[in-house]
Amino acid sequence: MPKSRWRSLLGFFTTCSLAGLTSVSVGAHYDGDVTKWAALPERFALPTTDMFERWYQAGLLRLEWRVYLDGGQVRAALMSDIRSVQTPPAFSPRVGDYQFTDLDTYLRTDDGWLISFRRGEWGGALYWFSPDGGTNRYIGELQVNQFLRLHDHILAVEGLSHMGESNGSLIELSRSTDSKEWNYKTVKRLPQTPYVFVPLDDGGLLIVLLSSVVSLAPDGELDTIMMLNYWAGENANSLALLPNGEKAYLGGRYYVAELDFKERRVRYLVPEEIFQQLMSPGAGGTPESEVQAPARIAPPPARKLYHGFYFNRPGTDEYDPTEHDVQIEILFCGICHSDLHAVRNEWRTPAPPKPLRTLAS
Repeated sequence: MPKSRWRSLLGFFTTCSLAGLTSVSVGAHYDGDVTKWAALPERFALPTTDMFERWYQAGLLRLEWRVYLDGGQVRAALMSDIRSVQTPPAFSPRVGDYQFTDLDTYLRTDDGWLISFRRGEWGGALYWFSPDGGTNRYIGELQVNQFLRLHDHILAVEGLSHMGESNGSLIELSRSTDSKEWNYKTVKRLPQTPYVFVPLDDGGLLIVLLSSVVSLAPDGELDTIMMLNYWAGENANSLALLPNGEKAYLGGRYYVAELDFKERRVRYLVPEEIFQQLMSPGAGGTPESEVQAPARIAPPPARKLYHGFYFNRPGTDEYDPTEHDVQIEILFCGICHSDLHAVRNEWRTPAPPKPLRTLAS
């Protein structure tokens, strides 16, 4: 794309109005002011066995935060407590095997809805729907992670990270003046999957990729600001930048990531109540009514997320092989990528996965 076109397009970033939050309720249990939150030890914030077991034992695997600016201050609220300006469609969008879920992204338009069905490695697609959902049209094989309206322009970031591959792009969506059909064009190819982005005062963009934060200048030049662990980038659902530009905050699963651009440092923040709960080994799960509205299974304190499993002969308590059995010793094995999605709770499953189920079967 010519640089002159970039300047005219990205110039809208400084004056655009983002779909924000009208009101939130973080409940009586959590203070939404992230500056008062406690920083987690890194071992409880990165995707390790220790981290998953601690969050699982505390019954907090379903926490997900969204960040937003309120009078120049960054606040966070549970996704289940947020009432946003952009309400979902009144109908239930469906096309073929695609059924609308809370994992999908959407944007209200003058003539209906833009809806992106996101199914990870199983595919995805972007469709236009009429206001009542009675008519739809295919736009492209895109998994949109975020839409951004800029007056009469609509931008989006799309892409997928899977099995070591990470790709994506910034696109512009528009409706043809002749046919009135929606279409898209690629504005900028990105080195990794982009998840969230916000405008900058200089007319550029701040974009969070899988494992880095980059700035996109009005002339299309990319500059890496800092690196991230992939867990923080991949789980990002929202991004809030302080007015002075020194820090940004990522909303996502489990915690809010504070990005200090001056110090090149990342801190993983949670409310003090959750911090104390995670720092108390063996503490049981928090009652559901005190954490989040959706149902969740809270395990007993003694249960471990990872543990051995022994096969016994049906109807008996016998484990030792007989002369009619075949004993197999497993030396090495892999793991299905679906198990990785499940152990990260990316499908919102209420119970822990069964790792190595393919091998067992």
